[in-house]
Amino acid sequence: MRRRIAAGLTVALLTTSAGAQDAEEIVARQADAERLSNAGDYAAALSFAEETLAAAESGLGPERPRTLFLSNNPAHVYQETGPSDTAEPLLAQIEAVHTDATELNVTAPGYSLVLSEDWREIPSSDPEQKTFESRSRDVQLVISSMDVSVERPDPEVAAQRLVEFRLDGERQAAERFDLKMTIAEPIIVPQPWGQAVAYYGHDDTGRTFSYSGAVTPEQILSMYIESNTLSNDELSVVFQEIFNGLTF
Repeated sequence: MRRRIAAGLTVALLTTSAGAQDAEEIVARQADAERLSNAGDYAAALSFAEETLAAAESGLGPERPRTLFLSNNPAHVYQETGPSDTAEPLLAQIEAVHTDATELNVTAPGYSLVLSEDWREIPSSDPEQKTFESRSRDVQLVISSMDVSVERPDPEVAAQRLVEFRLDGERQAAERFDLKMTIAEPIIVPQPWGQAVAYYGHDDTGRTFSYSGAVTPEQILSMYIESNTLSNDELSVVFQEIFNGLTF
């Protein structure tokens, strides 16, 4: 079964400048647009997609990276139905944040990931964890999957415990390295396959970071990215590119 967790990430990206309620409404509209497009109802899909983009532009601004990736929805519906002169400017914007490169295909128990050749894998001694870095953008990605198919925990309960575990780990790291860390309120979003978890933050060294996880009855999938030079806006665009290549 092919699944994506971009909706959970979208909530976390939007809550920097918009309220959590507004962010969840935008995510709901985005999900409706995708569902209608997949069903072939392009007119209705376009309406939802344009509403989603307009809400993001109003709350965040049209040039913000978080708004940019939402342009994917109407742009690709335009491609299906025309007119092409409307789709092309949006697609040109989207293309500007992607690198034309050979793909790096990663296959691991529980998920698969496609990255551009800008990324390289860093050897890890943990068999459940993989680490990658993009030197050109100064970003490191850590992804891990924990098999819980035997225990089959309730995803809602497991998601709440995951948030507590992650935040406790962040606090311990801040104390250990004497960092002043700021973390946005974590978001938990119900999904057909379970629960999506997301949060982001920064510390007083200038490091930015973002976490997103998927909790299903079979596994807990975690992704964490950080950068010493990118802003949270710029990091969110990189994270969205990563999500576009993830299936589980």
